[in-house]
Amino acid sequence: AGWQAEGHLEALAAVRALRRVKVHARHAERLAAFCRRMSERLGIDVVPLDSPEAVVRDSDIVSTVTTASTPLFSADWLSPGTHLNAAGSNSLIRRELGEDVLKRCSPIVVDSVETALREAGDLLPLLEKGRLQARSLVELGEVLCGRQPGRSTVEQITLFESQGMAVQDLAVAVRLEALARARGVGIELPYGG
Repeated sequence: AGWQAEGHLEALAAVRALRRVKVHARHAERLAAFCRRMSERLGIDVVPLDSPEAVVRDSDIVSTVTTASTPLFSADWLSPGTHLNAAGSNSLIRRELGEDVLKRCSPIVVDSVETALREAGDLLPLLEKGRLQARSLVELGEVLCGRQPGRSTVEQITLFESQGMAVQDLAVAVRLEALARARGVGIELPYGG
């Protein structure tokens, strides 16, 4: 329920018609304030829930932006067709997703394979043990330009394991802004706080 969660939720709401957003966080007061603030800002139902399981079950999109050192939820809670965005495990000591979750994900999309092999705390233990192969990771740019498929069936559980690459983010943002302006689509979001 921190500042990164705000940005992630605003981005999702800008590209998807969200009806209801379920949120769990460790600190109840921050969670309640986050849900109130985001409900008002986005004009959608943003609700605090007591457990990760309550958030994950029956969700189409699950986003994690935490500093967790152990997996947050069980693969058993995921519905077919769920998309996961995992953005918090950017070092070996951080883990948001367990092996059970990763085994159900296909494709596993990353910003950069090179960066993921150095920083993706969710992936590194499995890569080191040989239970996940680097060649199975798909770069986001390859999906965006159509060289690699994203979701190929409605039942697939897909994952974007984001480590964040500022230069890539900037390049994509500049290109998307130019396309949106040229087509006369999109909305301008307020910048700053």
